[in-house]
Amino acid sequence: MYFCCRKVSIVETGLLLPPSTIRYEESNLGFLLASPLYFDCGIQIICVRGEGLLSTGAQQFQLHEMTELIFWRGSIMQLIEASDDFCVRMLLYPSRLFLQAAISLDTTCFDYMKEFPLFDHGKSGSLQSWKNVNLWMDMGQMLFCQPPSVFTEQLEQNFLQSMFLWIFSLFPKSMCQ
Repeated sequence: MYFCCRKVSIVETGLLLPPSTIRYEESNLGFLLASPLYFDCGIQIICVRGEGLLSTGAQQFQLHEMTELIFWRGSIMQLIEASDDFCVRMLLYPSRLFLQAAISLDTTCFDYMKEFPLFDHGKSGSLQSWKNVNLWMDMGQMLFCQPPSVFTEQLEQNFLQSMFLWIFSLFPKSMCQ
């Protein structure tokens, strides 16, 4: 139903370098199998197929279809194991952009996201949130998989801030009031 994940190499994506703009990628995260890598950027991952076990060294996260994982700058990640059909969609965004988008937002919500970086849209009982997060990925793909324009910087900031607000709207009401 979704995508045909291609095998992505580190050289092909440049994931080791922090992106200077928002980047959209589809991957099996195979480049994370050999050893842990440091991501000097924000990263949002949704699993669209298969299963994978991702480790930060301190925590392990079981990804399966309909799970979402969000990390801020400075995350170390390694893929411990994955099924043959494992596929994710992800957005990577530079730290400076995260700070610009986050400056006017409630830090309580960001604290909650940092404390609970994994969200299982399947367990939430509503397929609508899963459809919506895929719409955000579709928008990211549409906006950021083409050459930059004079509006790219404003598009990035508005996109990221709006996406955060949408994510915050999914939290328990007591977390972000």
